[in-house]
Amino acid sequence: MVDTSRTLVIESSPGELLLLVMAGVLMAGVSLAVVLLPDTPGFYMIVAYFGTAFFGLATIVQLWRLFRSPQPVLTISPQGIRDTRVAAAPIPWSEITRIWTWQYRFQKFMVLAIKPSIKDRCASHLLRGGLGGLTVRSVSMASALRRLG
Repeated sequence: MVDTSRTLVIESSPGELLLLVMAGVLMAGVSLAVVLLPDTPGFYMIVAYFGTAFFGLATIVQLWRLFRSPQPVLTISPQGIRDTRVAAAPIPWSEITRIWTWQYRFQKFMVLAIKPSIKDRCASHLLRGGLGGLTVRSVSMASALRRLG
């Protein structure tokens, strides 16, 4: 029997964030090296500038996420569900109209269909932009289900 009165908190993985930082540094470095090469053709120069800016900013964001105070990524409670990557506040269970799974390239997602009224209260521009569902990574959900079971 699953205890639905408990609150389940799942935190981010520092190891995964560290790998993303290392990959970002590598990609930004390669892009910067192409920028600094003499006689780089115009198209490649544009791509290299874009890569340096994109991967540099992505690395900074991942570093910020790695070093900020540890915060839960996913919280499932009797009051609702909160994914800090998507919503600023918990989404009450009463605002969730449907839950289903979706698979894309061997990765499963849990999708929550939420009422339109809750979208305005969410901080994420993705939800305000008209997406009909909130996705939560299957890894987090599998971990949550193991802890509840």
